[in-house]
Amino acid sequence: RYTDNPYFQDKVDDLVDTVEDETGIHLVEDVLSWLGPELAIGIMNVGDIEDDPQVVAFIGTRDPDAAERVLRRFVGFLEDENEAEFLRDTYEGFTTYREISGDEDVHFAVTDDYLVAASTERLLEDTLGMMVKSEDALSEKQAFRDARDSVPDERFSLLYVDVDSIIDQALREGDLEDVL
Repeated sequence: RYTDNPYFQDKVDDLVDTVEDETGIHLVEDVLSWLGPELAIGIMNVGDIEDDPQVVAFIGTRDPDAAERVLRRFVGFLEDENEAEFLRDTYEGFTTYREISGDEDVHFAVTDDYLVAASTERLLEDTLGMMVKSEDALSEKQAFRDARDSVPDERFSLLYVDVDSIIDQALREGDLEDVL
């Protein structure tokens, strides 16, 4: 186990100190108070040769106001250190931080349950739209609910792949013609 490593705590302390030194955000004091209980990552366009994969992350929050305070500080860090420019706005009733300088490929939103990070503005909007129209959300799909319910509530991780949807999309786009 990683905690059996005698250097583990030193490595964690170094990471916490480095993040605080670089960003002004203390992981333990500023983040752990609101973080959790879920972290989910979605990856789209994985097999698309012409486009980079798109990524969306859902970081669970027990306190959206605290999450937004930390996000504002992180966005400030990105603006100061990386010369990125973000526009604070709202979309579907959620506070968003849209990267508009083209220097960073990340866009953020804070919802009641998640801090959402997406690699494109369109993906952020699509994700927030699905969260509002919950019938389109993954959490509303019966196959996903069945998969999630089949594992213990207390778990380290869950990987869900909707193979049927991937094949259907590939067939619609003609990506499987040579394979089949």
